[in-house]
Amino acid sequence: MNVRHLLPIAFGALALVSLSSCESSGPIDARNPTVEELDRLDVQWGLKPRKSRGTPTRVVPNINAGMAASPAPAVPAMIDPTPPTVPTPAPAAPPPPTTVAPALR
Repeated sequence: MNVRHLLPIAFGALALVSLSSCESSGPIDARNPTVEELDRLDVQWGLKPRKSRGTPTRVVPNINAGMAASPAPAVPAMIDPTPPTVPTPAPAAPPPPTTVAPALR
């Protein structure tokens, strides 16, 4: 076997051995950990505990607030019934006269 074929196998075996040697206090859901699990792991890993900043506030936009002060008229303006005039093209210039060169003999 070539060394290039053995490298992925060696890296996989090294990852398996190093991950199996990790200690944890219980099963950890790596995709969706709870806040309590994250706080516990932060303290376990030597980080300072997080400070609570309160619950998040929800901002609900007031849809009716901007309608009274709208500068746009309530009824759209009437469309002008006359079609726009199309300018007529300028008359074409007459072609220049063509001269025929005398035949060379």
